[in-house]
Amino acid sequence: MIAIVASYCVVPNEETPETRLWLSDNDQVVRSGHTPTIYIYKAKHSNNTTERIRNSLGNILVPYYPLAGRLSLAESGRMELDCSAKGVTFLEAETTKSMSDYGDFSPSESIKELVPKIDYLTAKQVEKLKKKANEQPVKEGSRYYSRFEAITAHIWRCASKARELDEKQPTLVWFNADIRTRLIPPLPRNYFGNALAATVTPKCYVGEIMGKPLSYAAEKVREAIEMLSNEYIRSQQEMVLGQEELDCIKAFFMGQGERSLAPFQGNPNIHVTSWMSMPVYEADFGWGKPIYFGLAYVVSHDRALILLSPEGDGSVIVSMHFQIAHMQLFKKFFYEHI
Repeated sequence: MIAIVASYCVVPNEETPETRLWLSDNDQVVRSGHTPTIYIYKAKHSNNTTERIRNSLGNILVPYYPLAGRLSLAESGRMELDCSAKGVTFLEAETTKSMSDYGDFSPSESIKELVPKIDYLTAKQVEKLKKKANEQPVKEGSRYYSRFEAITAHIWRCASKARELDEKQPTLVWFNADIRTRLIPPLPRNYFGNALAATVTPKCYVGEIMGKPLSYAAEKVREAIEMLSNEYIRSQQEMVLGQEELDCIKAFFMGQGERSLAPFQGNPNIHVTSWMSMPVYEADFGWGKPIYFGLAYVVSHDRALILLSPEGDGSVIVSMHFQIAHMQLFKKFFYEHI
């Protein structure tokens, strides 16, 4: 059981600019709430641990003062960032559990509210998947399929088999991609707003994903990536940021919360997120690198999160939000078909 010991509001340790920042179209259309994540450390605590973290947080909020502000609603109906220096919430909590109680962070009574199902791919298995995806000749002038394309294709095939769907069932993968270098002109290196755009694989069928070589699914993933041109991204933003989205933003500020996700009714598709390029294991709060990082919530649709392992040896962690009824079959196919 986890008990909250204290709650603090941490503000910047120095005076910061009081201003309102314009937010881009991309910042308007993403989810309005936070994306909860969890870092696990093997830490040696001291009497002043909480005080040191609070002081460090107050220091970092000086150059990153927008994070100590608040989202606000402009007269236009768009969100703005009010750099009010109101601070961030810091909670101190404690538990009687030890690290061994959580095992490898797979589902259990102890951690079912923390993290989803975890599967591991060694560096050797990742290379085998890439080799398998590239067994068939690629199009002339094309590069070999990447680690992301191969792993995503593998997850897609395993999910399609585990669900035991009809071969004529349409299926797709959707994911967000980094658009910093895809826009013209590209975004500056120090930009830290939302820089993602959604894309989706072309229409295909379960029978094709299961019956054809892994390169077929990898090619579909690549086609989704290549779709993200400057023109496509900007037209997507213009289309999405319509009156419906502005109404959702207004509802959020009126206390109606984020748009709720519909109950799961069965889904032949899968949402994939790759954070392999994010330096998540560089978050050192005085205890060294985290031994685990992942999402701290469970979504209501089938989703895979791909991360590098903390060992830094090229191995990969696949965090699966998947229907319990299909999970054992998914895990079976996940390792058998490498």
